[in-house]
This record gives sequence, structure tokens and C-alpha cells, in this order.
Amino acid sequence: MKNFWFKFFHLSISEWRGIFLLAILIFFISLLPYTLKNHYKPTALNFDDLDSISILLQNNRILALASRDSLFQTNYKTWGVNSINPFPFDPNTISANDFKKLGFTDKQTQTFINYRSKGATFKTKNDLLKLYFVDDDIFAVLAPYILLPDTITYSNVKTTKKTDKAKVQIELNAADSIDLIKIPGIGKYRAKKILELKNKLGGFIDYDQLKMIYGFNDSLIETLKPYLTINPYLIKKININNANIKEMAKHPYIGYNLAISIYNYKQNHGNYKSIEELKNLKSVNDSIYHLVLPYITVQ
Repeated sequence: MKNFWFKFFHLSISEWRGIFLLAILIFFISLLPYTLKNHYKPTALNFDDLDSISILLQNNRILALASRDSLFQTNYKTWGVNSINPFPFDPNTISANDFKKLGFTDKQTQTFINYRSKGATFKTKNDLLKLYFVDDDIFAVLAPYILLPDTITYSNVKTTKKTDKAKVQIELNAADSIDLIKIPGIGKYRAKKILELKNKLGGFIDYDQLKMIYGFNDSLIETLKPYLTINPYLIKKININNANIKEMAKHPYIGYNLAISIYNYKQNHGNYKSIEELKNLKSVNDSIYHLVLPYITVQ
């Protein structure tokens, strides 16, 4: 039994040395916290240093962004100028396809078309600078090819309009209200009255017929003549062989009584073979005959 316990606790010299060294190591490790506590004192946090670091980082970020933007702008300008293929064009009428051929992208072309579709017009070359993607460099390339004036002198524009208006000549029997109001001295009201009389007569054969409208005197008609022409072949005539009394009576030169006479004569003698047969009517003298002659037909 004694030998058993002796063998169980028996250690060699090297093993005892290891145990001794381990004990010394444990001892020094246990003293380490006390040693560090006495020799290490944490320094207070300096917020001024943090502010300096923050400012430095912010400045670096700003410089990086500025460098990126500068590079982007340089590339954009280089792309814009190098991509432009100028040819003569009017920005008010150029198609989307042709605008793209100038060198603009699909997005820029669509922006241009949308801008113009909202009612925008280009009056001078400089108006093209209103497009955000047209900078000074691109404009300098396009300017010689833009079919617009550099500037507009409004006094000259007014003079031109008056001159053009004076050159206008309207065919009175074919004119509508839009045509008539182009003539100096004829507004919407007078244009309306002219058209009403034209529809009643069937057309004009002479300028003096305008005197049938209230307010149209010799002086006014003389000022209108340079702007008017009359084509008597455009007159709408009444076929007295087919028209009834009511239709003929609407004409200012015929009226109800003459319409009855014309109709009764046809009923008694058959259709008119010529307009001259009207002279057989007691109510038709030479004056009335020549007055209605341009407005009736038997065919």
C-alpha cells in the first residue's frame, strides 16, 4: 500500500521544475492588474482633436466631390461639342429625328419636343440657350446654322406687318370671316355683315353692293377696294325653273311679289327657255331685269 501511494505522488525532477515555474508564472500574472493600475492612467478625451479630424474628413469629401463634378463637366462638354453634327435648321419646325441627327441624345431630343409642344417658340438664335443641355460651347457650334435672326427689332416687325397687310387681296365671293378680318377697316362685325349679304345675294358683282350694309359709304368702300377682287363666275344662281316661291323670295332683288309672278308665268307657259322671257312679265322692267340677270338661270 505504501508503495502504491509513493508511486502515485512520485514526480521526476523535471516535473517538479515545471510545477515550480508554473507557480511563479501564476504569481506574476496575479500581480499584473495591481501593477497596471498604479502605472497606467487613461488620458481625458480631447474633443478638439475630434473636431479637427471631422473637419479634415469633411474637407476631403468636398474636394472629392468637386473633383468628380469637374471631371463630369469636362467630359460632358467634350462629349457635347464633339458629338454635334451641325446643319441648317429651324428649331420651330425641325422634326425629332432631324434634331437627333444634330448629335443630341434620345433624352435631350424628347425634352426638346416636350418643350416645344407646350407652346414654346424660338424667335431668335439665343432662345436655343433656354434648353438646359445647350451650353455656350454647343451654341457656338450651332449658331451659324440656326435659321433665325440674331435679334428682333419690334418696330421693324410692326412695319412689316402693315406692309404685308396692304398687299393682301381677298376674293370677295370666296372669302370667309378669317380672310375678311385681315383687311384694314374690317373687323369681326363688318366681316359678319358682308358674309350675310353675300349669302343672301349669292355673291357680289360690284363693290357698290356693299352700300346695302349699314355704315358702308363711298369713302369706306374706296379704302377697301385695293384689298378686294370680285369674280362674278363664283356667284350662286337661282334656277327659276326649279325654285319655289319661297326660295326666290329670299333674294333681295326678287322679293315676294316678283317671285309669285315668275312662278305663275312658269305654271302657265311651262319652263323658261331663256332668261329673256322675264321681260314678258309686267312687273319686270329693264332696270329690274338687269338687276336680277346675274343671279338667275334657266338651266
